Amino acid sequence: MFLCLDGDAGNLKKLRRETCDRFKGDIFVQQSENFYLTKSRTKHAVFFIPDSLESQVRAITGRNIDSTNHDYVQEALQEFVIECRERNIEWFMELEAVLFQNDYLSH
Repeated sequence: MFLCLDGDAGNLKKLRRETCDRFKGDIFVQQSENFYLTKSRTKHAVFFIPDSLESQVRAITGRNIDSTNHDYVQEALQEFVIECRERNIEWFMELEAVLFQNDYLSH
């Protein structure tokens, strides 16, 4: 199981802090600032996107993904992925590695 959380910066920080405080010693093992694994034999991952995805996309591409136009949102997200890779955006590169490299979940 993989859980990816985002939200506005204030709410996300509060959720991250409260979740980590509650489960840190018992359930979670912190791997990085944004990434946690469960202590269970079958690893489950929790990734906190810093700030909301919508605001990240807006900051990096200048585009708004709150649109109901599916094609527009898809284009904006594709542009976002390309820009993140070109700029080597740290949290995004880590998220891609977590999603597409099984090494993280086989610890």
